[in-house]
Amino acid sequence: MNGRSLLIISNLVTISVTAVAVLFALHNQHSIPGTSSIPFLGGKEQYGRDLMEDDCCDCTTGGPIDPPINPPPPSFCFTADSTVQVLQYENSVKVVSMKDIQIGDSVRASNGKYERVYSFGHYSPTVWGDDYVELSVGPNQKLTLSPDHMVWTTNKNGEGMFVAASQVQVGDDLLWNNEEAFTVQEIQQGVTAQGLLAPFTPSGTIVVDGFLASTFIDSVKDQNIPPFLGSSQWIAHSFEFPHRLACHYNVFGGAFCATETYTEEGLSNWVAAPFELGQWVLKQNDMIRYGLLTLFGLLLALGNVVEFACLQYPIVAVGLLGGYYYNHRAAARKL
Repeated sequence: MNGRSLLIISNLVTISVTAVAVLFALHNQHSIPGTSSIPFLGGKEQYGRDLMEDDCCDCTTGGPIDPPINPPPPSFCFTADSTVQVLQYENSVKVVSMKDIQIGDSVRASNGKYERVYSFGHYSPTVWGDDYVELSVGPNQKLTLSPDHMVWTTNKNGEGMFVAASQVQVGDDLLWNNEEAFTVQEIQQGVTAQGLLAPFTPSGTIVVDGFLASTFIDSVKDQNIPPFLGSSQWIAHSFEFPHRLACHYNVFGGAFCATETYTEEGLSNWVAAPFELGQWVLKQNDMIRYGLLTLFGLLLALGNVVEFACLQYPIVAVGLLGGYYYNHRAAARKL
């Protein structure tokens, strides 16, 4: 085996080992809590209709009527009255209703960190939904979110993970302000509430009504997918990488994110097409689905490595280049 072959093999081994280590760290980063300003010009309501003053009562009987219910869009959301903690000037914190959050606000996320909202996956602050799940841990302590939206829970076996709200059970624990576990005492399904809102943060986490939640839905729940793809949180966060690259890291100078536009259902146009593509893939037969998901998985893993090594922790990229240079010099000396 000549010196050039040794050089190639040495570099491949270095890159492979580093990539595996980074991917392992990234996967663990999305398995536990605590991992890891563009003006908002969009958001004009196009979906459904607002609740008007004249809608408060029946014109014939004079009695109250139910709020208007819109055809259900994909379940991405928190309610308009859900609250988040927003970092203000001089490090003061203000509790703000979800409907008042804007792109550029710094909201509390995992591990007590405050992260910038770079987008809304769903923005329909005035429409009504009737399929919300209400998780109550005590009097006046509850979290309301759509059935597929993920929340951090610890089950009775002590296993902590992000799961869809519809899968939470009485007796599971929710994480309060990233510090204390509160046990779910009661669960109500089919709750009616106003607003369909899903702010995105870089880590994919957010504290809502005091509880640690994901900014994503579990879009692969009950689906037959390759096990190497990891958790639903990891998949969703990885799938968001191009959007995050453009609108959080501003690698294109924010050219695509100066305004945010939405579909008639209130979905961000950054989210709608990838979501539809993912749902189409999940409907294919096993061979096509596994093949496409494997391809997507490799691309997502590459995106995670790029984000981790080049954008979040540039020291890793420096280490990779240093390792490459060292191996190159060492192999060259053997020639």
